[in-house]
Amino acid sequence: MKKLTALLLVALMLLPATACGGAKDAEAPVAAATDAPAEPTKESAPEPTPEPTPEPTAVPRYSVGETVTIGDYEICIKRFEFSDCLRNLLDEKGYLPVSEDDPSSEVFRVKDNPYYADADHIMLMIEFTEKNVGKTAIDASRVFYGMKVVYGDGYEFEASGNPQHKSGSFYGFDMEPLSGEVLCRAAVKLPIAAKQGDEPLTLVIVIDGAPYEFALK
Repeated sequence: MKKLTALLLVALMLLPATACGGAKDAEAPVAAATDAPAEPTKESAPEPTPEPTPEPTAVPRYSVGETVTIGDYEICIKRFEFSDCLRNLLDEKGYLPVSEDDPSSEVFRVKDNPYYADADHIMLMIEFTEKNVGKTAIDASRVFYGMKVVYGDGYEFEASGNPQHKSGSFYGFDMEPLSGEVLCRAAVKLPIAAKQGDEPLTLVIVIDGAPYEFALK
């Protein structure tokens, strides 16, 4: 009887221990879930590298006396001259300077002559040749479309002029292939500072929409 009583007491004492062990086992999955490694954070895609801005294309620049081939045109700036008065007739002497002692001075040195400059301005005459080096006819007057003179830091002045054909025509005409050089003159009115100053003076000829510069000074 005593042994039975002792066994019952031992059994009663073991019951709490068994219950505690079960509780610990039940909590184990929670702990395991808590200890699970977190999912890695996705890295953001790198910012695209911007493409470099292309540098502006330099405008071709040439000198007086230099022969230049631009497409089918061969051009050479022969000379330039400042004067207060230029001939405004379309003949073989068109746009040439008229001095005060010139016999025809009284004809051209009048207010009605658009190429007779006042005290604040000066006329610039530019003489050059052009030639067709292509295999088809081209417009001889094309070099005057958009022609201008630029002084200093971008001051622009429109130029005018005409090619001189051997037949005596001084208006637009076609240059045939292998036809030789054509003499041309252009005129532009500038402020007197363009002659007296040290700033650069540039003739700009535009062919097929592209500018070409010729340094005058």
